[in-house]
Amino acid sequence: MSIASHPFCALCLSIALLTQPLMAWAVTNASMDDDSQTPRRLTSQDNQPETTDQVQLSLAQQTVAGLKTQVLLSSHYLPEVHVSANVLDIQPLLTLREQYFSAQIENQSANTALTFTQQAIARTQELYRNGVNSQRQVQEQQMASGAIQARVSNSHARLQSINDQLMANWGITLSNWAKDPQNSDFARFINGQQALLLISLPAGHSLPKGLSHIDVDPNGERQSPQQAQFIASAPQGSELSQGETYFFKTSRRNLRTGMRLSAWMAKPDKALTGFTIPASALIWHGGEATIFLKTAPEHFTRLLLKQYYPIAQGYFVAEALPANAEVVVTGAQLLLSHAFRALIPAEDGDGDD
Repeated sequence: MSIASHPFCALCLSIALLTQPLMAWAVTNASMDDDSQTPRRLTSQDNQPETTDQVQLSLAQQTVAGLKTQVLLSSHYLPEVHVSANVLDIQPLLTLREQYFSAQIENQSANTALTFTQQAIARTQELYRNGVNSQRQVQEQQMASGAIQARVSNSHARLQSINDQLMANWGITLSNWAKDPQNSDFARFINGQQALLLISLPAGHSLPKGLSHIDVDPNGERQSPQQAQFIASAPQGSELSQGETYFFKTSRRNLRTGMRLSAWMAKPDKALTGFTIPASALIWHGGEATIFLKTAPEHFTRLLLKQYYPIAQGYFVAEALPANAEVVVTGAQLLLSHAFRALIPAEDGDGDD
């Protein structure tokens, strides 16, 4: 009796013929064990991503599934250090600023009074030498001058004390901004256009030379941050880190005083070369990041990524991918489903659907 005439074998053959047009898979550059149909995973070497399996999908099926690809273009990326940021309350700075202005006015007033008194003493002494005024009048003028000199000394000491507090707590740059009534940067802090940030670096890290800005976000979302500009080194420490601290400024937007933000500091001396892919191209399976490359008109290869970084445009992949290859940007999840659906009969081993 032939195989085809056996009822059970005929049923199996029919199922195979029906399912074959739907999809097929193969292992790229991987050999099969003699007694197993399970594909071997190629190990990552020399910064190569791991190749797992391939999915074959006809052009018609690709159209129905709405698959879209994008050519990989080489780009560069600066690795980042995740740092902490805190929106500072500038009220203590404003208080010192007002005290400084008040002490400054008092000191100026005392110096003006001292100048007038010294001029009056000179006139009184001249009149005394001409016999018009008495020596007692000269002495009274000198006593009044001594009191004003004491006032000048006290106001100067107070002004210096407030200035020292500004420098100790806020550093030279912010102190100078606060003491300048015409400073536009400080005016934006006051009117709520700008927020003052304290950036805390992890222990052992320093701000790269020449770094002008960092990215910050209150929700920790790397894909949609806002920029914060460098101001100066900060003399005050932070509860968030034991590392160095710096002042930055950024648009106030929806930031509130006391907010803790996520921040990312680039490391210009560690530039990487690789590819940028949109966020939709990367999918997850079993805790591993996966992308699909189109290797032929009807073939797609699944790759496991090891070095990838979230960026505003999606992800930067620092791995040796084929130049000008096409990465699947829409439909990658569907391809993953097809790849694992093909493994179900082999894994079950019982022939059930």
